Amino acid sequence: MDVDAGGSAEVAGGAWPTEAFVATRHFGAARVDVLSDGGFTWAPELRAPEEEWRRAMPEANARGEIFLGHNMVLIRHGGVAALVDAGLDDPSPVSPWMPPKARRSPGVQAGLARLGLAPEDVTHVVLTHAHGDHVAGSAVERDGRRVPRYPRARYLLGRRDWEGHAALAAPDPLIGQHLGALHRAGALDLIDGETVLAPGIVLEPSPGDSPGHYLVRLDAGDNRLYVVGDLFHHACEVQHPDWVSPGRDPVSSLASRRRLMAAAAGSGATVVFSHEHFPPWGRISSREEGYHWQRDEAEAPGPAQGRGGRRAGMLTPPRVARCAPPPPRSVAALPRPGRGPRVGPAGRAKPGAPAPTPAHPGWPVPPLQGAPGSGVCGPAW
Repeated sequence: MDVDAGGSAEVAGGAWPTEAFVATRHFGAARVDVLSDGGFTWAPELRAPEEEWRRAMPEANARGEIFLGHNMVLIRHGGVAALVDAGLDDPSPVSPWMPPKARRSPGVQAGLARLGLAPEDVTHVVLTHAHGDHVAGSAVERDGRRVPRYPRARYLLGRRDWEGHAALAAPDPLIGQHLGALHRAGALDLIDGETVLAPGIVLEPSPGDSPGHYLVRLDAGDNRLYVVGDLFHHACEVQHPDWVSPGRDPVSSLASRRRLMAAAAGSGATVVFSHEHFPPWGRISSREEGYHWQRDEAEAPGPAQGRGGRRAGMLTPPRVARCAPPPPRSVAALPRPGRGPRVGPAGRAKPGAPAPTPAHPGWPVPPLQGAPGSGVCGPAW
């Protein structure tokens, strides 16, 4: 594993050296960079007795709030540069995600620049789910209108987070501003079922935190990585997979978590979730009493060994048995929002969805399906 070091950037709270918000590993021929957007406080309100969740989260304050990290992941493999989640908007005095609500790093764009990359170099943006803290960085305002931040990228989103997201019908929703910009630009692809982005990069449905939540699996050589989005918010949810925050689907969450934990523990895979403290590398292990999250503590932030050098004690990704991916669905054939025909998980053509109807000027929203206001997608904060 390599860590990019050197340089710093000024942001609210002082200068950030590169190694404080960019961490890199190599998995076979693939390069994976974690870009920290900083973090924020949040009260999980887990469905568990207070005595138990406080014992599992001793850092929680009197209001039950904990500090969550916020990590985006860039996967470069086989000619693809896929950014998993777009993160927050740019750090600025007008951003809604600034102190005291959040502590910001220099941001995803600064992280990409440290890696020598421009927005035009990103080929895909995988939105694990349609919550504000994961989509706000997907579009940017230029000349008075919002446009995709990554102009050459295809943006991928679970169909159920588009068609069933009650928040999109709210007046001038933050989420709608960003997803709407992607839709108007023709850059948004909706996905159903397991989808192969490129050889070795598979998008797996993992509903629960939202109906259309996805995780990303990377198989490169003998190495495996799972980037699981908000399947977990805190490590205690690995040991207690039935602990779910309000606004989430507890049945789907439990099923998705169990499926991922069994696969990750059985393969020795590295696991990254969005809100683990930076750097978020870790693994899930199976014990008699259940599953546990084990953070790679040797990766804890600390002094770097020179510019671009290795930090003492850094771990090398394990060599594990590679499992064959499922038959691929071509990303090139994915439908655009409001354009038919749609292809179901079994490959059967379905009638095209109705054209989007305007909810308010400038934001076309497809007709909602399911129960609007059910809260399944829940607030991101």
